[in-house]
Amino acid sequence: MKRHTVLPLAALALLAAAPEPSPRPAVLHVQVVPGNAAVEPWEGLQFVQADRNGRAFLIRVNTLQVYPLSLRNGLGSPAQLAAAPSVSDDEILRDAAMGGSGDDWILFSGFNGVREFVGGEEKKIPAPGWQVSAVAWPTRGPLVAVLPIEIANAEMTVKNRDAAPLLLRQDDMSWETAVSEPSSLDGTAKGALQNLRWRTESRLAPGAKGSVWIATQTAYRVRQFAPDMKLLDEIVVGDGKTKFIDRPEKELAEIERDLVAKGAKFDRSKISTQRAQRIIAGLTGAPDRRLYLIVEAEQGEAGASGLVLDRFDPDREVLERIGLDGIQGGRFSLAPAKDALFIVSADGSGGRWYVDWNELDEAKWVPVEHAQHNGVAIPRTLVRAARAPASTRGTAQHPRAQ
Repeated sequence: MKRHTVLPLAALALLAAAPEPSPRPAVLHVQVVPGNAAVEPWEGLQFVQADRNGRAFLIRVNTLQVYPLSLRNGLGSPAQLAAAPSVSDDEILRDAAMGGSGDDWILFSGFNGVREFVGGEEKKIPAPGWQVSAVAWPTRGPLVAVLPIEIANAEMTVKNRDAAPLLLRQDDMSWETAVSEPSSLDGTAKGALQNLRWRTESRLAPGAKGSVWIATQTAYRVRQFAPDMKLLDEIVVGDGKTKFIDRPEKELAEIERDLVAKGAKFDRSKISTQRAQRIIAGLTGAPDRRLYLIVEAEQGEAGASGLVLDRFDPDREVLERIGLDGIQGGRFSLAPAKDALFIVSADGSGGRWYVDWNELDEAKWVPVEHAQHNGVAIPRTLVRAARAPASTRGTAQHPRAQ
């Protein structure tokens, strides 16, 4: 006689209420930019940007050479930026952003050194009075993202503030606060200053119609500001706060080796046993108003690279994700060019890759869990994206950018 299992009503209720398991993202294999771009590693940092016509340019910061970058020609012949005679050649440049053309750039070095090139010639500008984290050059002029660490006479000052600068805008020969927010040292424990840096270091990227995106590197919190610096969008995943993880013994040993090799005295008691976990590894806004981010994802979400590509589409109100493979590095710049989305490792010895726009359109994206847009939860159900004409992707003429 066949027996039937009868479940209690409480068990049936639990089964009915069980959440649908989250789909695992598909993995997209990025391609190496062909030609000489695939075989030209070099020392120092490199960054890629795109102009309003969808042309990509790559800057090699230690030589101040700017290369056109395309799928057809790889790296083109470089143009040389002319440095001011008084500038030291041995300074370490840490970030770069392009203005309206491949001849206009803003770069920063050290804690608050900023350099600006207009028409290929260096223009002397003052250093901001705050520690710089990132640079951008939207249509209304150069911007710098700063940490709430004031710098004056080679000394750093940190204190709790009701309004510390977040973004500074260049105003002729001075820097004016464009956006501010409260700042807290978050205690006086050992390593508090470093913890403040970890919690506030950010990345900048241009957005559509002269806007700018700012992302906290160690938390999934991304904001878009209009040209007049009004807040347009805020995207948060999870609680949007910095996560700290224990440093593995291997990492501490590497820090010790590096310091000893530089002739410095190593005292492990002065090295924090924890560090912030990097979340946002690179980002760019596109002319069609979408935002692309390279994210260091949880295990099981990404490809072999440990990275995913997230895309926020404001028209469909979705934040979606796909795994990345064939890419390596810890920090990236992205450029929404006409022929492809270029992805470049900040390390000049790293790679230069691209993803075809058609491939992105056809990819099997999945929704990002626990995401909010302007304080409202983003639905998990994705609406199929409308495809833009191939001739207008990655340019300011994209119909959705009008």
